[in-house]
Amino acid sequence: MIGNLKLGADHDGCGEAQACSSEDYFIMATKAPNFSKWKKYTANPWSFSKCSVDSFKRTLVNKWCVATRYVHTDEMYNEWSRILMKHPGERYNPNEQCQIINGKGSLYCGTSLTNICLFMRCTDPETNECEERHLSAATGTTCGYQMWCQKGLCVGRVGAYSLIKHAIKATHF
Repeated sequence: MIGNLKLGADHDGCGEAQACSSEDYFIMATKAPNFSKWKKYTANPWSFSKCSVDSFKRTLVNKWCVATRYVHTDEMYNEWSRILMKHPGERYNPNEQCQIINGKGSLYCGTSLTNICLFMRCTDPETNECEERHLSAATGTTCGYQMWCQKGLCVGRVGAYSLIKHAIKATHF
């Protein structure tokens, strides 16, 4: 949302971004990708299209730095540093991610953490049944021993295993 609300970018395939297809599923696509085993992997959902980047450049060329607008304090700096030091998947375990997506009561219902990066399945909070739509886990979600999700892939990370206890706590498999 920040792309179109604050930086003036249209959704891919719309307005000034007509040259970029929404079907390529970059961040500014008009709909989110539905990941499945049968579709070819693409890192596009974690990147902006050329149309979006060009729009950002046009918008920002006439803007002055936000940093010059506010008086910075050590307290503000420390808060921003704390927020930016962790990926969303480090802050929210799979159950919490499901609740953000589907609402209170939704839980992660996948069968293993190894596929969670592209296929994070959540329960419907009303029926408690595992939904068939496939979502990707947030960047930084633990997906195995010393592994975490990056752009939809489960890749190595030193120290990631310490997060696994929190990531699957209260999760049913």
